[in-house]
Amino acid sequence: MLAAAAQQAAEGLRFERADLATFTAQRPFDLVFANASLHWVPHHEQLLPRLCALLTPGGQIAVQIPAMADHTSHTMADSLADEEPFASALGSGARIVNPVLRPARCAQQTVRLNVYPHVLPGYEAVVEWVRGAYLTSYEARLGSVLFKQFHQEYTRRLAVAIPQRPYLYAYSRILIWGRMPICAHLSI
Repeated sequence: MLAAAAQQAAEGLRFERADLATFTAQRPFDLVFANASLHWVPHHEQLLPRLCALLTPGGQIAVQIPAMADHTSHTMADSLADEEPFASALGSGARIVNPVLRPARCAQQTVRLNVYPHVLPGYEAVVEWVRGAYLTSYEARLGSVLFKQFHQEYTRRLAVAIPQRPYLYAYSRILIWGRMPICAHLSI
């Protein structure tokens, strides 16, 4: 993605590879934009204020984060992760928990929930969708042999939980926008 983005570089626009969890800037930005990346970084209560601190006066932050923690596709994975042999292999912090907060210190802000309906042919498609996103953290930490067991049991349980065909997968995302105050005394 960075290679493709680099082709769009122009005066005042550049793309860098960095660790979002620890990124710092040499100078402030006019815009911080993140699509489908912040959900991989924990501790939003610290992350969002840190990202807002990277903005110029009047700078903007625009991010979106999945909001699927209560959906069967995610709760099923989390409850399975709490069981053996997976719980021991995952250790503490097995779940991805990201409380989403408002953009800190912004003078203007909007936070809204959008639900994107996806008609999928059945639970198998839900499993593949989730495997490409939410389950990747489990897969990385469990290793191939244990993840194969995890994946099989997750698929079996999801088949029971959502047997409808086709299945309406309501994918929720939180969209956050904020603009920093132009003057320091306008901070919230």
